[in-house]
Amino acid sequence: MSLLRCFFAVVFALAGSGCSSDSGTEPGVATNPTDGAGPNATSNPTPAVCESLETIKRGEWQGRRFPTVSWGDVDALLASANDATMVARFPQNPFSSESQAECSVGILSLWMIEGIRRGLPGGYPSLNPMLSKSTDAPDLDWIERSERHRAEAAEAYRRWWATVKTKSDAEREALDPLAGTGLLWYGAG
Repeated sequence: MSLLRCFFAVVFALAGSGCSSDSGTEPGVATNPTDGAGPNATSNPTPAVCESLETIKRGEWQGRRFPTVSWGDVDALLASANDATMVARFPQNPFSSESQAECSVGILSLWMIEGIRRGLPGGYPSLNPMLSKSTDAPDLDWIERSERHRAEAAEAYRRWWATVKTKSDAEREALDPLAGTGLLWYGAG
């Protein structure tokens, strides 16, 4: 019964993500990272982001590589931002010395959006997909910190996207979604 419940939880989570179960491409085939870029970006996610989210939610993510994502994927990623499902296999920056055992799908989705916005080589926007505020208690676990701030960060990214969705890539990149919130990504430089 537990397996059946897990199956339906994943199906319902994916149904709200803006991704269909049939991605229209072979698994593992990267799409053009500029798909959906520019001021006329569509809200149709690339098959690669749908495949990445599905693989992460199934606990089958292989390796540490950052997913292939683009501006056209932001709506699908925002749809997953409230997902508190904890996963143990997810993209991790190989340059981070901080070991992270788990992360929520919601935090990962926001981290992927930040990766799109920052446009850095490799895609990693920070050392880890963890959020904090300077006012957090120093003894608070990093995963707990991130989850405590996930809803606020998701709302900040939604406001940012509503503001920049029709703007140029340069304008999207220049406006920090977390400005004024006190929130910071772990190891963001």
